Amino acid sequence: VAPAQYALPADKLADVPVETMPAQDNAALLAEEEAARKPGRPETFAVTIPTTIRPATHGNWAEDGNTSVWRTLISSPGARTLNLGFSEYNLPEGGELYLFSSEERFGPFTAADNEDHNQLWTPLVEGDELMIELRVPTAVKNKVQLYLTAVNHDFVDVRNKLLPQECNIDVVCSADDGYGIVDNYRDIIRSVAAYTIGERNVCTGFLVNNVNQDGTPFYMTAAHCGVGAGNAPQLVAYWNYENSFCRDVNLGGGPDSPGSDGSRSTFNTGASWLATYGPSVMTSLLFEDPINPAANAFFAGWSAEAEVPTDTMIAVH
Repeated sequence: VAPAQYALPADKLADVPVETMPAQDNAALLAEEEAARKPGRPETFAVTIPTTIRPATHGNWAEDGNTSVWRTLISSPGARTLNLGFSEYNLPEGGELYLFSSEERFGPFTAADNEDHNQLWTPLVEGDELMIELRVPTAVKNKVQLYLTAVNHDFVDVRNKLLPQECNIDVVCSADDGYGIVDNYRDIIRSVAAYTIGERNVCTGFLVNNVNQDGTPFYMTAAHCGVGAGNAPQLVAYWNYENSFCRDVNLGGGPDSPGSDGSRSTFNTGASWLATYGPSVMTSLLFEDPINPAANAFFAGWSAEAEVPTDTMIAVH
């Protein structure tokens, strides 16, 4: 399910209907968001545009041997990234769903992604236009359930402005860069994932071990991130989201600061809410699927001892 450069042949692209979303004012949306920001509030990077797109009513179908192929283009001019929310997602065996932009490809999403809540929320796709492609054996074409009800228009550029926080040390930094403090925490860094929720807000959290040490994908995050039973299925977590280079913290994200190049290729989508405890600002979740093997994930340890550690502590987010 990793992104890769892809370009649909022009002759095929010309036949794909385009669904253009209502125009958005990025500057006004950003000004409104910046005015609302405060400590303890997740940062919003996108506006949700409601849609009612189904293969039966939008796009077009083509035949490729024994496979039926449905395609439609989603365009939201000016979006920095796009992501989608399917309120109905249920594919028969053999079905494959892909997302394409001019720069990236994600998929296939398959019957293995079917969940009891019947939803699918996709990772961020670069750019303001993407193509949805569904490939399904013609014999089971009538069993497809696919209903796109949310197109999320990024007005911030979440990849460069929110996910990589300014004035923080990149975890890729080391003693060679003057940040030896990071080197002692290479394991727990792999427990942390940045995530979007409802594909509009962004936060971070970490995998936490259990006493059975059996790899159950428990995940903890801050209560103020607003994850609950209703929206936990909308969570998309990005593993190993880190720069390939060590930025100068003193530049503080200013005009001379280089951009970020964190990869979104390794992700998990969908979780279940377990508990929230306000006094410790804690929310506990359980990912619906095993952690993506490509994450090389680490499950952070914990202690119930009352005594507070006295050695150096850092926060990875």
